[in-house]
Amino acid sequence: MPELVGPPVVGLTVVEVDGCFHIFNPATKRAVALNETASQIWRLSTGEHDVDDIVAALAEHYGLGHDDIEKQVRATIDELCAEGLYAEAATR
Repeated sequence: MPELVGPPVVGLTVVEVDGCFHIFNPATKRAVALNETASQIWRLSTGEHDVDDIVAALAEHYGLGHDDIEKQVRATIDELCAEGLYAEAATR
């Protein structure tokens, strides 16, 4: 069974500005500003969706093929993991 992406770490400060998320992690004292696409990935990072679910949702939203965006989605999830924003490890 594929690993689920998320959920976010408890205690993050998350602010949405013009559809994009700005996230502060008090544990690492780091802030991250997400662009529109990364913000869509973040919205789906609830611990209820796996990477393929997220890729499928974004492919449909942008009218692209699964293979066209999978690498970028995985890279974004890896970056969010590296920032310590997920409570559980996401699929890499």
